[in-house]
Amino acid sequence: MSRWPPLLLFAAFMGAAMADALARMQPVDAAVPLTDADRRTIVRDERAPIQPQPVILSAELGKDADLIIILESELQVRSVLSYEDFAAHFNHPIAVEGANLLFQRFPDWLGLVRVRYGYDSLRIVWRPGVKAAWVKGNGRHALRLKRTAELEKQTQEPEESDDPMASLHQLQARLMALSGAPSLPTQPVPTDKTDAGQVQALADLAALQEQAGMWMEALETYDKALRQKPNDPDLQKNHKRLVATHAGTLSVGTAYADNRMDGVMRQTFYGRFEQPLNNRLRLKGGLADNHIDAIDPWPVFSERVNEHFVQYQLGLIRDETDGARTILTLAARPQLGFEATHEYPAWSGSWEGKLRLRYPDENETVSLLHQGVRDQVGLARRDQWGSEWETRLFAAANRYHLSGFDNAARSYQIQESLQWRHGLGPLHLQYDFSREYPQDLRFSSKEDGSLFSPYPIPRNESHALAIGWNWESAILADAVTLSETFNRFSREHVLALSLVSGWRWADDARLNLSMDVGLTLNPRTSRPFLRLQISHDLFRF
Repeated sequence: MSRWPPLLLFAAFMGAAMADALARMQPVDAAVPLTDADRRTIVRDERAPIQPQPVILSAELGKDADLIIILESELQVRSVLSYEDFAAHFNHPIAVEGANLLFQRFPDWLGLVRVRYGYDSLRIVWRPGVKAAWVKGNGRHALRLKRTAELEKQTQEPEESDDPMASLHQLQARLMALSGAPSLPTQPVPTDKTDAGQVQALADLAALQEQAGMWMEALETYDKALRQKPNDPDLQKNHKRLVATHAGTLSVGTAYADNRMDGVMRQTFYGRFEQPLNNRLRLKGGLADNHIDAIDPWPVFSERVNEHFVQYQLGLIRDETDGARTILTLAARPQLGFEATHEYPAWSGSWEGKLRLRYPDENETVSLLHQGVRDQVGLARRDQWGSEWETRLFAAANRYHLSGFDNAARSYQIQESLQWRHGLGPLHLQYDFSREYPQDLRFSSKEDGSLFSPYPIPRNESHALAIGWNWESAILADAVTLSETFNRFSREHVLALSLVSGWRWADDARLNLSMDVGLTLNPRTSRPFLRLQISHDLFRF
């Protein structure tokens, strides 16, 4: 089946959505003027039209050489970046129109829109009563927010200070003034110029900003603290939670896998989304369009298989106040299945545990009347230096009941597996055990008329031991694993070297490459094998 119709349908849908958004455009409030420091360098374009427009995109270069995008209701800005220059800068004109149309189509949504092309990005953040502008940065969440809410109408906003402790006291005073509490006498602001003191002050300021409903300011404050202490687990957890609570995401990508030994080629076009419903609940979903082209590796039974199916998934995520979360997922792949996951922190958040129950096992072959349960229990501890200690126990039991057109044959299979993994920092050690009990149960006419049903005898049993090393940087995320697998009944050894490498750019876009090179040894022969899998996120909003 051709792979182009889904893409054409997707393009047609986006075109219709943009046309509908153009018809529903509403003017927005004018942005608050920028400071003098932001006006030092301005991108000007004298060719820009002079007549008022429903929506104008303006751009200025700030003191940090960041590109600031502002939406205004009329052409009363100091500078306008032309459509041609903007399109050339972002390498694609859809970056301008797509973000503009989404902002106009859904002005009351609480969310985050990101459009990324190459190393440049455009982000527009919106909230009712708030004017937002996104700053092009170097991969971090650099945000500049222009508030037009009642908070600015009731109080005079003081000049922002570079000292986080001073900003913390200013915000506390503003909140007390709004609540009607008596003002406290002016006291000198304590200062702690050490790195630890500055980071702690930024964390306290972000927590107070989030409590006051200023979540975008809190996100920027957490980002400043992470630049000073990037490996702090509490800052990373709070930053991730804040983004997940207030910012919905949409990602689209493709994956391609080629297994030369099994003769299977698979290509998948997928899309995933996650949207907060409130402070506790998030809705997630996605679909995957799969195309499989397989040739049976055994020449005697060689048969070409072309398969196409679509997988759907819909679920709810509930975040608890103590950091725990519960995930319930319904999936059709292609039959209906469910997955329940509960993750909880214990011992003041230094430990993490996970219990997972999945039906059916998505890693097993989907067949008629397939019933299976897969569960996983784990315990992990991570310290402030990034070291990790993890022990995970995995068990699975699957049963297959395949029925023919008559009552002459039945097949019954049980599969048991156990997995243990222990990691310390980038190094990990893993052991896998698997055993299968396949047996054909046939109704045959014995002399005594009894049913011929022998006890299932283990047909396959394998043991695998692997040692690996993982490392991660701002651009690369790599893992190397050396493993040895032994099948007790076939006396077969499999030596494999696995390499997984990922390249990231513009925060979320990434390209993943997985390659397995190995050698299969048995008493009769030996043969090499190669497995290759490539996947990448095209873009993520």
